[in-house]
Amino acid sequence: MAIIYGHIITMKEMLVSEFKSECIATLNQVAANGEEVLITKRGTPLVRVVPVRDVSTSKRIPGDCSESVKIHDDIVGFDSSDDWEALKG
Repeated sequence: MAIIYGHIITMKEMLVSEFKSECIATLNQVAANGEEVLITKRGTPLVRVVPVRDVSTSKRIPGDCSESVKIHDDIVGFDSSDDWEALKG
């Protein structure tokens, strides 16, 4: 049992040193049975190992900002010579 952000969560806990020696086996176990594992360091939660949910249905592509960013001008061939002339005074 662990308390994370004020919520009581029941899951397998493992010391970081134990996880280091049993990393591959732990990852395979999480992937196989879906049980989350909390990795702790000196009693403090460090990371949580969780199984990957069905990523094939995910519409988000990491690094794709096409839905949130709009470019209105040419940002590569931008001519700032007028600005430099104005600053020279």
